[in-house]
Amino acid sequence: MLWLELLRRTGVLHDLPVSVAGRQGWADGQMILAVALLNVVGYERVSDVDALEEDASLCRLVRDYEEEMLGLSAEGRARRFRGGRRRTFPSANAVHDWLRRFQNGAAGQPRKKGTAVVPKPAVELQVIQAVTRRLAHRLVQALQLDELTLDMDATVLASGKKEALYTCRSATGQAPRERGYQPLAVFCPELGMVLASEFRDGNVPAKVRNLELLEQVLAELPPEIKRVGFRTDGAGFQQKLIRFCNEPASHPEALRRFGVISFVCSADQDDEMRKSLSRTPAQWWGPMPGSERECADLDHVSTWDARPAQAGHLLRYVATRRALPGELGPGKDESPATDGAPAYRHRVYLSNLAYPVAPHEGAGLAMGTVELVRYAHERCGHGEEVHAALKQDLAGGLLPSGKFGPNAAWRQLAVLPANLNAVLRHCAFGRDWLWVRMKQVRRHWVHRVARVTRHARVQRLLFQPSRVGAIHQALARMTRTLAYDTA
Repeated sequence: MLWLELLRRTGVLHDLPVSVAGRQGWADGQMILAVALLNVVGYERVSDVDALEEDASLCRLVRDYEEEMLGLSAEGRARRFRGGRRRTFPSANAVHDWLRRFQNGAAGQPRKKGTAVVPKPAVELQVIQAVTRRLAHRLVQALQLDELTLDMDATVLASGKKEALYTCRSATGQAPRERGYQPLAVFCPELGMVLASEFRDGNVPAKVRNLELLEQVLAELPPEIKRVGFRTDGAGFQQKLIRFCNEPASHPEALRRFGVISFVCSADQDDEMRKSLSRTPAQWWGPMPGSERECADLDHVSTWDARPAQAGHLLRYVATRRALPGELGPGKDESPATDGAPAYRHRVYLSNLAYPVAPHEGAGLAMGTVELVRYAHERCGHGEEVHAALKQDLAGGLLPSGKFGPNAAWRQLAVLPANLNAVLRHCAFGRDWLWVRMKQVRRHWVHRVARVTRHARVQRLLFQPSRVGAIHQALARMTRTLAYDTA
């Protein structure tokens, strides 16, 4: 009921920008609603929509909410079914047919061996992306935010489908002969929402088209957002991406309102970086409270960013190290033991955040070395956990087709209920529920016994007495946050 109430109050399914379903049959909003509820309840296959149809109380509830959720009158919905409407939710065959319409020419283009291609997103995907964009705008307004952090990260989505390409992990021997996909996502921790997700073949490196996806997210942010922070792993260690964040003049005209974008990314440890690490004085390394690591600012300038430090053009390298037992040879991020000193494992980060002693340089708030490292580590929390939630808690881990287009749409449809959950956590459940996994949400808010009755054109839900207070409180909190009346 709370999910349906949120869709009714926000109206995000009204007047969708693209029509995929056409004028007859199930509308796009009805398809999106069916798959969203399928994810919320805990199902993961297209065929599970029949289980939704078997729940008579849920069907009755959805029918009462449909007009206000979809913005379609009863007459308009009836005209779409010439032979009359017998079901509340579309059949599995209807959902499969709707998903096949996302297979455009670019998605179906044959892949050449030895090449990595990211097809141009289908225009039809805008029907799903528009809902996420509207939800983000409403939540930004409700929380009165003017600054957001964007965490970019890719994940491997293994699939046994023969049409899927071998993944990057298969090429490196980490997961031999693994097939699948590697979607790239942009997560916002302040909202708890995935603001963008780009579906990709498994052989596409994580560094491809990062700047293009970042520009897309920035262009879709509401006008209330004035400042943006950007965090990524080593895939974001690219000259063009770093200069885009550091130089507002390189932004398109519509994005210059953000100014210098503060960023943190992992840096490559090439030979030049290893020399800088080895010559860093011992007194520069300081302890990180509560950790075995030490951290230090490095006196390092790479060849491609060698230029005078200017206001807004600061590039700052920060490293952490952890002593390792024994004498290890030099590996990817390890330094050998020398002269009785222990071997270390290093992590290096690049940022344009200012030094505390020179806050006029760089972007964003001034951060000390320890603060900057912790800020970089925060990306590894919820920003990466959201991939596990999409694959394990929702239906994003089980793809319905061997074709690229339907799978890309299914992934977007799994992102949508994750974002609906994020809005409910902020606006209805309360702060204690912000980072609770979906199985606990289902236990307390979804899988509850209630009787649905109807009398005098009024539908009532009769809950157990112990749950009535919690649901009333959630509805009241939603009303206050979204500034809607309860009529």
